[in-house]
Amino acid sequence: MTVAAKRLILLGVCAATLLGVAGVTVWRSTRRVVDARAFEFSPSPDHRSVDMNGVAIVKGYVLEIYPVGGAAPVQTIDLGKPDPSPDGVIRIEWSSIRMTPLAPGTTYEAAITAVGPYGRGGSGRSNRFAFSGGR
Repeated sequence: MTVAAKRLILLGVCAATLLGVAGVTVWRSTRRVVDARAFEFSPSPDHRSVDMNGVAIVKGYVLEIYPVGGAAPVQTIDLGKPDPSPDGVIRIEWSSIRMTPLAPGTTYEAAITAVGPYGRGGSGRSNRFAFSGGR
């Protein structure tokens, strides 16, 4: 498989505004990804924006991992505020984040939330993914 085929795609636009929080759009693939090495998403349009007092609109991002169809995340991971790549997408290697290993063979979905002082803007669910040996 190509490297691109081994990434969980959490593409979308996280948006936090001064008035509150706008929704986030995620483009989903119907294909399940097994043993992804990385995931990626589009940052909020406000990723580098500050309010009139110089306070960052987006303080960071949170990754929430759900069993497929689950209402509550099995893990919530603070991603900090990673810099986008030159192509504008934020890519994170699974091996670079601290998390409890996921159950092998279980199928999950994920969501990204932009967090700031004025609220949170969440995405829809990602494409489905699983790890054969846990992660």
